[in-house]
Amino acid sequence: MKWKPNLVLNNKENLSNVLKLKDYKIIDNDNIVYNFGAADPFIYNEYLFCELIHKKIGHKGGVIGCSPLQDNLEFKVIIKENFHLSYPHIFEYRGKIYMIPESCKANKLLLYECINFPYKWEKKCILINNFSCYDTTTFNFGKKFYLFTTEKNSGETYLFKINNLLKSKLEIQKKNILPNRYRGGGNTFSIKNELFIPIQPSEVKFYGERLSIYKIKRIEKKKIVFEFVYEIKIPSQYKGIHHLSNDNNIFICDNI
Repeated sequence: MKWKPNLVLNNKENLSNVLKLKDYKIIDNDNIVYNFGAADPFIYNEYLFCELIHKKIGHKGGVIGCSPLQDNLEFKVIIKENFHLSYPHIFEYRGKIYMIPESCKANKLLLYECINFPYKWEKKCILINNFSCYDTTTFNFGKKFYLFTTEKNSGETYLFKINNLLKSKLEIQKKNILPNRYRGGGNTFSIKNELFIPIQPSEVKFYGERLSIYKIKRIEKKKIVFEFVYEIKIPSQYKGIHHLSNDNNIFICDNI
C-alpha cells in the first residue's frame, strides 16, 4: 500500500462532488522508504508535512517529514523519535506554530513548537500522560479552543476544551462525540461561517476506504455535536482516501 499526496482541484464548496486530483511526484531520498509513500499530509504556509517511514527505524516506525509544496516533493525529516509518529497536525495558537503528531506508541499526547519554520521543532510539553490516542485535531469554535481525539484501546472519542494550551489541564467537554473508533482525518475548514471536519469512519472494509465530512455545530444548552454532511467521493482510479487538509483555500488529500 502506497499513500501519495494529491492536490484537490475542487473548490471547498464542491468537495461533495467527485474529487478532481493532481498527483505530486516524490523525489527519492536515501533516508526515507518511499514504497510506503507519504501519508497524512498537512499543508501550512506552502509547505507539506507528512508521515514518512525512515530506514533506520524500519517499516513500522514513522517520522515527520516536510517538503515545499511543489510539483516534485522533496522531504526532509524534521521530527524523529524512538517511537512511531504520524498525523502531523500543525496549527497556530497565540501567535506561535505548534504540532501535535500522533504518538500513541509513547502512551502520551505530545506538543511540539516550531523554533525556525519549517524545519526546526522542539518538544514543548506533554498534553496528556498515560493516554494513547489517534489523530488529534484542534480547532477554534465560538471563541474557544478545542481538541478532538480517539483513545486507542477503548476506541472512545473525546472532545477536550483548552483554556491555555501550555499551562492548563485539558477539560473533557464531551465523551463519545462520535461512534467508537471514528478518528480525525485532517484539519477543519469553514464555509459561510460554518465549521467542518474530515473524519475517518470505522465501518470500513479496509483502512482508508472512506472519508466523511462532518459539521461542527452547537445545539441546546450550548452542547457541541458533530453532524454528518457527506462522504468524499474519489475518482475510480484510486482505491482509498483517509485524509484531507487545507490552508489558505488549498486542499490536499492522500490516496492509494
